[in-house]
Amino acid sequence: MKLLKVRKIDRDFGIRHGCQPPNRLLNELPLGVDRLYQISQAHSDNRLMALFLYHFRRLEFGFGPRRNIFYPLLGDGIFTQDGAAWRHSRDLLKPQFARNYYRDLDVFREHVDNLISCISLDRKPVDLQPLFFRFTLDTTTALLFGESVYSLKTGDTKGEKTFDEAFNIAQEYLVKRYRLLDLYFLIGGRAFTNACASVHKFVDEITARGLQTLADTTHEKPDCYLFLDVVAQNSRDRIAL
Repeated sequence: MKLLKVRKIDRDFGIRHGCQPPNRLLNELPLGVDRLYQISQAHSDNRLMALFLYHFRRLEFGFGPRRNIFYPLLGDGIFTQDGAAWRHSRDLLKPQFARNYYRDLDVFREHVDNLISCISLDRKPVDLQPLFFRFTLDTTTALLFGESVYSLKTGDTKGEKTFDEAFNIAQEYLVKRYRLLDLYFLIGGRAFTNACASVHKFVDEITARGLQTLADTTHEKPDCYLFLDVVAQNSRDRIAL
């Protein structure tokens, strides 16, 4: 009875506000038994991802106001796109996460060594949060752009510290905006705008450095998949990159 009441409340709410019914997978048997059997068979054949992708492409689930909420910080990318644009961005990123690409973990070795060298051996308390942040920054820039910013080696540089603080501020604002959904525009202001601008400036500098490396004719082309290289082949727009 409680479930029926909840459904009636949802239905009445949708009628009052002109909402369309959500997309649903139609089952042929009661309680979705046929769907459970289909999933079980796909699991046995090691094709679960193919099954989910098939259904995902058949149905379009919109993200509502999420794009407008995240756009000031994340721009037009995989976290804010929908439909065909999202699938295109996903296809570009997919090789970056291929299992064979990380099978020897050599790409992380140098940065793990740099992380360990930053930890004091005198048994004093160590704040690991900023070190892990730099480790993530170093490995991410190496994987996506082919060149690391080596923030673990350079320490508290002004640009990296500004990016750290600005990114945290922008994230806090995004969380508040997301909680309000359609009223997201009530959360913003100069602090949010300046934080997003600082993040964009830092990323733009890294992107420019990566593009310069790719354009250098004397630089030996890497034998691994570089995200920036592939994206640059599709667009030279700095904002899009």
